[in-house]
Amino acid sequence: MTAMTPGWQVIGQPHVRTCALRLATPGAPDLTGTDTATWRHWARQVWAEPAVAEAITHASPALAAGVASLCSQEPADVSVKRARKTTAALLRYLLRIRHRATPFGLFAGVAPAEFTESASAEFGTNHQRLARVNGAWMAQVLGKLVSLPQVRERLHLAANNTVTEQDGAFTVAQFARSGPDTDPGEVRIGATPPVRLVLDKARTPTSWNALVQALISNHPGGSPDQAEDMLARLLSLRALHPHVCAPLTAQDPLQHLLSALTRLGGHTLPQARPWVSRLEQVHSLIRSHNRGGADPNLLRKAQQAVDEFSPGPPLGVDVRVDASITLPCSVARSAEQAAHLLGVLSPHPEGLPAWQGYRERFTGRYGDRLVPLAEILDPQGLGLPPAHSAPVQAAGGERVGLRERWLLKRAQAAALEGEREVLVDELVRELAASRAVRPPEHTELNLRIESPSITALESGRFRLAVLGASRAMATMVGRFTALTSTTSGWASLLSHSMGAVPVQLSFPPVRAASAHVAHAPQLAEHLLHIGEYPGSSNGSLAVEDLAVGDDGRELFLWSHTLDARVEPFVPHALNLRYAPPLARFLAELPRANRTVLTGFDWGTASVLPFLPRLRWGNLVLADARWRITATELPPPSAAWPHWHQAWSSWARQRRLPEAVELGAGDQRLRLDLSEPGCLFLLRTHLNKEDSAVLTQAPSPTTSGWCRGRPVEVVLQLRRETSA
Repeated sequence: MTAMTPGWQVIGQPHVRTCALRLATPGAPDLTGTDTATWRHWARQVWAEPAVAEAITHASPALAAGVASLCSQEPADVSVKRARKTTAALLRYLLRIRHRATPFGLFAGVAPAEFTESASAEFGTNHQRLARVNGAWMAQVLGKLVSLPQVRERLHLAANNTVTEQDGAFTVAQFARSGPDTDPGEVRIGATPPVRLVLDKARTPTSWNALVQALISNHPGGSPDQAEDMLARLLSLRALHPHVCAPLTAQDPLQHLLSALTRLGGHTLPQARPWVSRLEQVHSLIRSHNRGGADPNLLRKAQQAVDEFSPGPPLGVDVRVDASITLPCSVARSAEQAAHLLGVLSPHPEGLPAWQGYRERFTGRYGDRLVPLAEILDPQGLGLPPAHSAPVQAAGGERVGLRERWLLKRAQAAALEGEREVLVDELVRELAASRAVRPPEHTELNLRIESPSITALESGRFRLAVLGASRAMATMVGRFTALTSTTSGWASLLSHSMGAVPVQLSFPPVRAASAHVAHAPQLAEHLLHIGEYPGSSNGSLAVEDLAVGDDGRELFLWSHTLDARVEPFVPHALNLRYAPPLARFLAELPRANRTVLTGFDWGTASVLPFLPRLRWGNLVLADARWRITATELPPPSAAWPHWHQAWSSWARQRRLPEAVELGAGDQRLRLDLSEPGCLFLLRTHLNKEDSAVLTQAPSPTTSGWCRGRPVEVVLQLRRETSA
């Protein structure tokens, strides 16, 4: 390993992600037989822990009902099949509680940390909760409310700025629907003169009555009823947004709705009064929960009120974990090295694959002039980059070939020689000498610190495992900043880290149920709403204000209002494939031609059955990984002893450790394959999915510094040249 100048600087406050519950429950029950009495006894032990029962009940009411039924049934009434299924599901949740740090419901949350000269890790039980209504529930309620004539006629409406026109019709993507579909689809509305009039007039928020009058005035043959019917249809199809619908920057969307209803006189309207009264009751219970700490009765009462009003998914809950963690500055220095290595080793040094060739097409068509965004999006314009799902060819010829060949050779050599770890020093030197990289101005790293004790961590005896790199600062922690009371410093942090004026994007996700993940308070001075009712603050920008240019090296966005380059960013971790295409375009454009920073990507070698751990000094870039397909083992119909014998042979031949994590990313499930119950979960997964990815789990000794808890550290970094 040779020393290198990273060119990165850790800034801002570190955050940790960790579990909110500690379990004293026994290990995994053996699910391979038919001993329902043992399963019932184990389930009763688990359910006797109130915090565990509450967390699982909130996440899956159906499973909670199944567990309650299993625990209360007489032995003769227990169905083996149903009992096994319930016990297996309960076991999955317990493994998730024990081993996964990803914030989710009452299982795990976040906490701010600090960098000091020393290290410490203290954990308590006085967690802080923040509940809000689910996005799908809100979508159902809003749909019913705005259909009430007395409410509708008092609305202000704004045209959806994601609507496009082509071939004589307007196309409206159906985002933020309350249904289960992951594909939102789209609807086409004939571009008739009345529809065009409404959408043009509603480019700025306009009252319902003003739009009705405009239709009547410009089309004398139409009646008021026809005008209202057309507006109602445009509203239901999301071509128009009502002002009562909260933007995703609103941390309390129900409060936003109630305030809007109050301003339009909802308490005095016979049609709306019952709705307002019941919504106020729901909101009062949610606020009581948010002020009341971890009292399970408060969450249960709030959820019951929500269900009684309109049955739907559980309340969304985030947790600020009661934790006090300080980290030595040596962790920050190692993280800076990690960011540099991710750039050197990037599989895409020249930019985002989906944007290949787009800049060349842009300059070939428009030259070096500033092009209004509307002109690009026009049916006759360049349009957005090709579909992101289209196959992408590797760029860079020999330079990418060098990386791929090296990884393939080392992976095969490790498999043949029985080595679980490979050092990447040679690859780093070769790539650094053979290709140029141009990293983005800022990023965010998710890391796992591996150290046996606080003393060892303070003395520098630790490893840093890179779990992921975000598309931009604030991606993983942005939505939690209100909960962690860290919102105020972000405007300055972003302004000093970006090469342009930061502009926060706020938009609805494909599925309304995902709105909980897409909520984030306003962190930057300037805000751009996409596919939602526009903001009224001085910092709000409009899509019509933006233009795209080329500076000779890369594309950039320009705001005419600010007379400056701007950089849109998304302060939450929603996958941008599930965002409006315009939002993805704006978020990706400033870094489209920059080296892509992600968690380590094996590229072509990722399909191999075994991949070794990759390490550079004290930095673990990728953990050892095994891939198995169901066809390598006996079929689902095979008896357990036969399947287990085949599995044992496979695991021995592949030198598989007993402690592994099933899955990838934030969806990993820790399994101890020496326990039949965990092995049963793996077999069940293979029967359902046909293949499995198993990653070597960290040794229990590596979490000694944090008292054996699963802890991940999220850091913000900027390029030193941007300081």
